[in-house]
Amino acid sequence: MGENRWSLDLEDDLAMLRPDGSPVQFETRKARAIVAMAALCKGQPLRRTEIAAVLWPVVAKDAAALNLRKDLQRVRKAQGHDGPLLIGRETVRLNTDVVDILSWDPTLLLPEMTEPWFDAFRPRMAAAGARRERAAVEGFLSVLEWSSRYRPREGLEIARRMPELTEMSLPERVDPLLLACLTGMSPSDPPYRWGLALRGVAATVSGDLPAVVRLLTQAHDLGVQHTDEALLAFTTFYFASALMTAGRVAEAHALMSTTRGLRTDGDSAIRLRHGRGLALIHGGDFSQGFDEFREARQFFSPATAPYERAYLLANFAWFESTVGDPKVADEILNDLESLGFEDCVRIHLTSLLARSASLIRKGRPDEAEATLEAALEIGVTHRLAGFQIYASEGLAACSLARGEKTAAQAHMTNARRVRRAHSYGVTEWDRQRLARLKAPLLGLF
Repeated sequence: MGENRWSLDLEDDLAMLRPDGSPVQFETRKARAIVAMAALCKGQPLRRTEIAAVLWPVVAKDAAALNLRKDLQRVRKAQGHDGPLLIGRETVRLNTDVVDILSWDPTLLLPEMTEPWFDAFRPRMAAAGARRERAAVEGFLSVLEWSSRYRPREGLEIARRMPELTEMSLPERVDPLLLACLTGMSPSDPPYRWGLALRGVAATVSGDLPAVVRLLTQAHDLGVQHTDEALLAFTTFYFASALMTAGRVAEAHALMSTTRGLRTDGDSAIRLRHGRGLALIHGGDFSQGFDEFREARQFFSPATAPYERAYLLANFAWFESTVGDPKVADEILNDLESLGFEDCVRIHLTSLLARSASLIRKGRPDEAEATLEAALEIGVTHRLAGFQIYASEGLAACSLARGEKTAAQAHMTNARRVRRAHSYGVTEWDRQRLARLKAPLLGLF
């Protein structure tokens, strides 16, 4: 440690020492968490709104902001006027010019910091598993069920803060609980608006397009009415995705274009670039679409929700593997694996499809086939129509590569049947994807 420099230890329990070696005594765990967040961001500023959302996820925004102000005052008092945490009107950052952050082992990173935000800095086995294993989903559903009876507002706020758990849960289980939370609540209430949006997300899991359109339209209209830009970003993304599923790409692109004027940052900004990239790629503008994905990836920060990272990377890899560069897809998939989202069904299936498409395009269909069979089985088990379609089409390409045209035709027939049954449209991306897999020879269109 240099002369006149502070030191910060992030292992086991946060410890800050002044230049003279005396320890800083923080009154609360939240105060230590604020310092830890700033340290993990390596001198980059954190917005106060981000910190409040992480540390008080089920508290109303105004109350969370008040809690944050109180704990920032505690930090100021503890470190003194010359302390390394720089507290501004809108942001907080650690002055890395005056503090040494001691080398630390990720497996020993601040175990008392249980907020999901810290998962991004812990190794896959140490952090990702505990929060996202099936037991966590069951726990979420249990909390939501209790909240639907006694504290519906808090239940909806929990669901809003962790949308990945809505997607990881079976829609027929989570949707009634969300509906129960909404019962008796006013549409002018922010949790009500988000509850509608989350029911729309649950409907996207089951492929119920009419319910998706109805629920997300209602939530989107309330977002416009109440100038809730975070909600507008959220609903627009899922609404546009549903339109693309139905083959209505021009409408999806027009809808995503309306978001360019939204004043968003953090996860919302990533989600909007993600959505614009989806619309462009489905419409056949692959170059511009990939640019949106790359820019979204550049927006990643330590404060980005792990789920938001995983969702973007999974789709990015899927598109690169099908109409882009398989080598780039492999690199993205390696990055995705470090986040540990194998039990989030849609992300896991997307990564399986991306891996298999990359193998097919590299001329290794036999290796791809086992992956696709696993993806098809999971898609059938969870009644995810889109993944059944894509896996069947991939299996057709594998069979065709071996000259087994009858087997390939059977897989394509299954894909067409599921498309018709669930009103899945065909986009320019579908055409180009299948052209690269040689599947158009089997008469999809």
